[in-house]
Amino acid sequence: MEGRDTWVIDFEPIASPPPGETAYQGTVWVDREIYVRAKSRTLQIGLEDEVLSNDETVFFSPLDADGQATEWRRDAFFLPTRIRGQQVWSVLNAAVQVEREAFLSDVRINPADFQERVDEIYASEATILRDTQAGLRYLVKDDDTGERVVKEGFDTRKLFLVGGVFYDESQDYPLPLAGINYLDLDFRGRGGQLNVFFAGAFLAANLAEPRLFGSKWDLGANVNGFFVGLGDETYRDGREIPEEEVERNNVGASIFVGRQIGNYTKLDFTLGADWVQYDRADDTAEDFILPEDTLTTRFQTELTYARSGWRLRARGAAFQRQDWEFWGRPGNTDFDSEQDEYVRWDVSVSKVFWLKNFRKFGIEVEHLDGSDLDRFSKYDFGLFGAADVSGYPSGLVRAAEADGIHFSYGVDLGNVIQVELDADAVWATDEASGLDRELLAGLGIGGTTQGPWQTLINFEIGYALAGPGEDSFAARIAFLRIFN
Repeated sequence: MEGRDTWVIDFEPIASPPPGETAYQGTVWVDREIYVRAKSRTLQIGLEDEVLSNDETVFFSPLDADGQATEWRRDAFFLPTRIRGQQVWSVLNAAVQVEREAFLSDVRINPADFQERVDEIYASEATILRDTQAGLRYLVKDDDTGERVVKEGFDTRKLFLVGGVFYDESQDYPLPLAGINYLDLDFRGRGGQLNVFFAGAFLAANLAEPRLFGSKWDLGANVNGFFVGLGDETYRDGREIPEEEVERNNVGASIFVGRQIGNYTKLDFTLGADWVQYDRADDTAEDFILPEDTLTTRFQTELTYARSGWRLRARGAAFQRQDWEFWGRPGNTDFDSEQDEYVRWDVSVSKVFWLKNFRKFGIEVEHLDGSDLDRFSKYDFGLFGAADVSGYPSGLVRAAEADGIHFSYGVDLGNVIQVELDADAVWATDEASGLDRELLAGLGIGGTTQGPWQTLINFEIGYALAGPGEDSFAARIAFLRIFN
């Protein structure tokens, strides 16, 4: 460690912690010459509620009496100058990876004005956290005394009023959004999680229990729907075919069951059903036979691994259509009655690198594949598609196989605005459409900023650079005002 010979000492509890308590296991690196800690890594066990795992790595550095870096010697102060941690949370049945990194700088060792400086900061409006046995907690001012006290708990419920607009070139006009978003992270006071987003044409509702009967299993359900028809076009042999365009909307429901495996891996099972309705578009040919409105059931398995900013995911799903008759124009060779059953699977690897000054860089590589896929079951690349390409309209390009790479660069400009730039490249292959590793590429910008009257403004704009959707764009902007 840092060019020093160390002992590497592993530790773990001699017994599992009792209910309601936690313990730690991990490793300590101890300098073999002067017997000080060089590094430690701890993993918290016995966690409850929505936190699935919590680990922390601490790096120690020698400082002199003036707080400056010095040589490794016995009379130096060995302080935790860098702390890197990761938590995995279960949020609405999704394993959400949260990283944090702290650096200790401008160190002063026992300054004479220490207490005066503490009193000055406590009297200010600065946000202060205290490290307690229960974890980091806000140190807030008491309304009566003005003294700083540890704030226990937090507001678990929020109600937002939602307004905005969504548009891509699969629509005839921009789609207005107006409604509510209600979030409760302690539903009915029993640790459940509820989120309901309803904005006129769009509905998404999730209910989750992150610790089913106090175990490592979670259980949840969701309902979602898009009630305005999105255009589903045909792209074949280098051109769009408007005579075969249809519009479709769908509503679906799913039940989720998940299990935490170890500290970094999660296995999920999903049983769902989607009702899909097809309608004619403005240019649909009279001899084009629409697909049957049908109920499609699916069973999906997903395995995710998250550690140190890395995220690996493997997912596979089997689908069954209840009704699937001939569709298309006479002589359509893309239809096959055996395609009432089909399979889709994908794998992806992603990594987020945190840079100085609240910046980040992310990269994701993915592969999508399947069997017995037809036009209406292949992969889409719009905003609601399986592999989003910035700027691409929904339903323009569909492929049976694709490889993609996605880059992102984000910066947090204080409390003013958070901005992220995205660059997407997907190579799509589909024999029926004449695609042979066709490049689909786009650039996007998105972010969140604070507006007046407790309003959050969230936006996303994309422009397609290459492929059949070249020069198209998609945009979404939403205004969320805290109502309660």
